[in-house]
Amino acid sequence: SARIRMMLLNHAALTGSTVASKILANWAEYSGKFVKVVPHDYRRALLDLQNEEKTAKPGLRLVG
Repeated sequence: SARIRMMLLNHAALTGSTVASKILANWAEYSGKFVKVVPHDYRRALLDLQNEEKTAKPGLRLVG
């Protein structure tokens, strides 16, 4: 992702990290190895919210 690459570029520039430089030099090889880590509780909350949106009746709105 472009965001990860930008973070690595900034990290390498600010710290002189040889690991970041190696990853950037071999970006095609490494870019697919990054994964997004999400805490279980946060993921569950997102799924619950998504399910609520799917089951909400059209035209029904809560007014506060």
